[in-house]
Amino acid sequence: MVGKVDNKDQSSETQGALIPSKGEADKAPVQARRKLVFGGTAVLATLASSSVLGDGRLGYICSPSGFMSGNMSGNHDLAFRCGGFSPGGWRENARKGGNQDGSVHDWVAAGCYPYPRDHTIDIVVNDRGDKTTLEINFYEHHGVDLPTSGVPSTFYAKFGVLPGNGDSATTLLQVMEDSNSVERHFVAGYLNANLFANGNPKNFAFYISPALVVDMYREYALSGYDYYQTSGGNKLYAGDLKDFFNRTYH
Repeated sequence: MVGKVDNKDQSSETQGALIPSKGEADKAPVQARRKLVFGGTAVLATLASSSVLGDGRLGYICSPSGFMSGNMSGNHDLAFRCGGFSPGGWRENARKGGNQDGSVHDWVAAGCYPYPRDHTIDIVVNDRGDKTTLEINFYEHHGVDLPTSGVPSTFYAKFGVLPGNGDSATTLLQVMEDSNSVERHFVAGYLNANLFANGNPKNFAFYISPALVVDMYREYALSGYDYYQTSGGNKLYAGDLKDFFNRTYH
């Protein structure tokens, strides 16, 4: 059974998408599970793994297929990292406007927005350390240009399927609040991939494409939130996926 989500506030690219209800996707036939509907037009989505260029350390640590190959051969170079920021960095620094890893400027460079426009902050009002709470335009406060819609960024708008730990209104930042979820790693991976693709301002060594991160989660969701299968036929379950993304952080 497939359920249609409320797409009232979703981006145009995901409006009208039919997504599987959690725990039910694995009951449907394989081809039916892989059929997504965008804008009312049915298309067969090819959700098999994509390959990435590169081999050696980049291949087996920075891509899922290579990661699994290295896992099976025991050939991991644990000292090498792709350079991405961790979920904690993206979450903790989202409200900061400096040069921190995962600051609001990095979010925007990755094409995403962590908070609503109006956001409350605590400011110190005297030398005794007394504070007061103000409501500000968060992005204007940090000198960030803001789009007319899509703020804050939701998981569904970016991935086209519901997160296993949320609903259609759950934001990327809210997903990362759940410290035990695999979804927080997919969000960090998506942000890292976009930051790398959009000029690589933080000089990551290498990162997979945003499209591959999205395809990986869609495959995972369409399996009933169970596993992602690489192009080599290996299944990565939630623990494996966390391990893979952990190796892509610096």
